[in-house]
Amino acid sequence: MERPSISTSLALVLALFAIFLVWDHSSEAARRPRRQAEGSASFIASPQQLSSDGQAYLRRIIKSGSLSELRWPDFSDYDQHLQKFYESYGYSLPWVSGMQPTAQAQQVISILLKAGQKGLAAEDYDGSRWGDRLAKLSLATLQPSEADVVRFDAALTVSVMRYVSDLHIGKLNPRHFDFGFDVEAKKYDLSDFPQK
Repeated sequence: MERPSISTSLALVLALFAIFLVWDHSSEAARRPRRQAEGSASFIASPQQLSSDGQAYLRRIIKSGSLSELRWPDFSDYDQHLQKFYESYGYSLPWVSGMQPTAQAQQVISILLKAGQKGLAAEDYDGSRWGDRLAKLSLATLQPSEADVVRFDAALTVSVMRYVSDLHIGKLNPRHFDFGFDVEAKKYDLSDFPQK
């Protein structure tokens, strides 16, 4: 079964916009002091740096436009967007720090799991798979491999892009059915966003 494709330029803008909003909101929450054994401190997770082999593996996943562990393995509609996204992080992993999912990643997964509240199906964003993925990266298990965290991060990025796109223009692009709807009008100009 194949997932319906969408306008790739719209997908990038929407996905980056959503990731920025979630990241900005989560970063603000992470800046608030947290009670620790030695007192309170602020904490913002740094993206997981990858070895040259890890970066090459991430690039191969992006170039292939497919990740077998996703419910919808083919993400070729998003491959260019993933490439731009990860280039902006120097091919590090924004959803992972210290080989563990960040607080932001866990918040985003929580949003994906509640997709039904927005009239969408959580399973379209790998709803039933996140528990196992998180368990595989938990502190109670053996140290995850670099390949494990790369796949986790890529799966989350694809899922977020799909979710935001589905929220904004729907799961099906009206252009594919020649209904005469203009989705171009729904595009954001991301370059103007920071100035507003």
